[in-house]
Amino acid sequence: MKQAEMTEQQKAILEEICEIAIVGEQQIKQALEESATIDEKWRRKADAKRAAAQKI
Repeated sequence: MKQAEMTEQQKAILEEICEIAIVGEQQIKQALEESATIDEKWRRKADAKRAAAQKI
């Protein structure tokens, strides 16, 4: 960039990009938490089935 300072339009665009990045980061964190919850649920089911199979 040749100019030392950003124009108001450039600042607005940069702010919008930052907001999009923050929302995206939050969505990724939420998806990871949901994935971990689902993983734990399936792990518990598998453990229960293994335990039931060992009793037979």
